[in-house]
Amino acid sequence: MNERIKTTDTGIQIQLFEALKGLFRKPRASYEVAQLPWAGRTEEEMVAKLAIISLHHSLLNVLKNERGIHSETLMVAIGAIAGHAAAYAVWETMIKPGHLQLGRDIHTVEVKGSSDKFYFGNSINAFLVPEKPETLPLWNQIAGSAVATGVPAAELPDVREMFRHNADAVGTPAFGIVRAPDDHMPGWTAPQAINALWHFVKPILGRADNPGYAGYSVPVEQWPLVVAIVAGQYVTMAKDVLNPQLSVRFIMEAAIATSKMDPNSVLQVGPERSA
Repeated sequence: MNERIKTTDTGIQIQLFEALKGLFRKPRASYEVAQLPWAGRTEEEMVAKLAIISLHHSLLNVLKNERGIHSETLMVAIGAIAGHAAAYAVWETMIKPGHLQLGRDIHTVEVKGSSDKFYFGNSINAFLVPEKPETLPLWNQIAGSAVATGVPAAELPDVREMFRHNADAVGTPAFGIVRAPDDHMPGWTAPQAINALWHFVKPILGRADNPGYAGYSVPVEQWPLVVAIVAGQYVTMAKDVLNPQLSVRFIMEAAIATSKMDPNSVLQVGPERSA
């Protein structure tokens, strides 16, 4: 499928095409169906599992307050992290080394009257939606988890519509705000979530000093998969308090938004602590 990103009311002149292939393939029931990239390699598998466990529990602890964990905000948070991890992986492993070029392989959108930039391309989308049968993108993890809870695959949110909505929202105040019922409003927009959390999440994903596995770390190109697996776990975990269909929508809309943001615009360090 080709998606045309239309000119918006803010004066952004865009004429891009994104190939979003295979969006209607039946989602896998679980992430184990396809081979994980670290399967069979003991050290790599262990550091990946440690990253998954650490991210899962650490994010819950960060978002927990006296009332518990707000599930809607949790879904936006993990979705925002997943989207930025996709963009970051492409930037670090493909754009910086020169394997992909901005303007040729990755389309750049600049907002008139602003310094904001957005990036569109199949290389980023491949971490979010199925491009190849052997890939394990975000959609497979969260949709698979939702189906496992009893949601019919035909009743999952329309991924193509979510991409179109995001494209239309670029450069407008609606960008990064997931669409939610009034009684399920998240506490963050996707940009707010990633700017609040990336400085905390990045060291977890890139940790290379795990006891017994010093020197081993999860490769950057596998960070999106680590986050996607955690996202799928959250969909299952919250099924009794948040409809899995809403969880999938919140995660996916947040991920699509942050995947288009300029990775250099996201806060890389947290606020300074007073002595």
